[in-house]
Amino acid sequence: MSETRKLTESSDRYESEQIKDKLVPTTSAEHPDSDTSKKNRTKFEDLPNEFCYDVFNYFHAHELFYTFYGINSRYDRLVTTARLKIDLHELSKSSFIRCCEWLDANVAPQQVVSITLSNEHAVGLIRLFDEQFDLQKFSQLQSLKHISFQIICDGFTELLPININGRNETEREQWPCNNIYTHCNGLWNCLNDEDELDCDLSSPSSSSSNCSSDQHQCASPDINQFI
Repeated sequence: MSETRKLTESSDRYESEQIKDKLVPTTSAEHPDSDTSKKNRTKFEDLPNEFCYDVFNYFHAHELFYTFYGINSRYDRLVTTARLKIDLHELSKSSFIRCCEWLDANVAPQQVVSITLSNEHAVGLIRLFDEQFDLQKFSQLQSLKHISFQIICDGFTELLPININGRNETEREQWPCNNIYTHCNGLWNCLNDEDELDCDLSSPSSSSSNCSSDQHQCASPDINQFI
């Protein structure tokens, strides 16, 4: 065994021990190094299942597996039956791809209750997720976040239709052109521009405006003021 490999394994063991120490709180008021304190420690592995599931709620899917899977057979069962939250919206493209491959190999779709995605850090990540996973298989999915209305309704097929709480959240035809996502967002989404009407009448800058609720407020390019 090379010296480099020995140092790496030693470092991994040290980090593992540090994590376990943080998960093993002391219940004695005595000095933590005393024999009495060590005997009275409450091991995380001994906690009831209900408490463990509550703790799991604070972890995303990949964090949960990396932290708890492999502790013992009981924890392996708990992890593989826990309700999982998948949050990939802050990952770079390379990390996103690796995490998707890991999820595909380790996570049962029926465990997933929440998915958070975004194209913020790299274009096309939502499409990559859609190509790798069949969203219809996530039978317990309750939340699909960070997919903007513009992405769903931009005229391109970014996602397959998915039903959440009995409603199809990805079918463009079911959304009116003037809705909570498009009203007064600065873009004319309706052919008659009704989604941008009556937008600024309550703002300080329009207090002296002569516009009615069925008119657009305009600005003069000469004086840079609303007219």
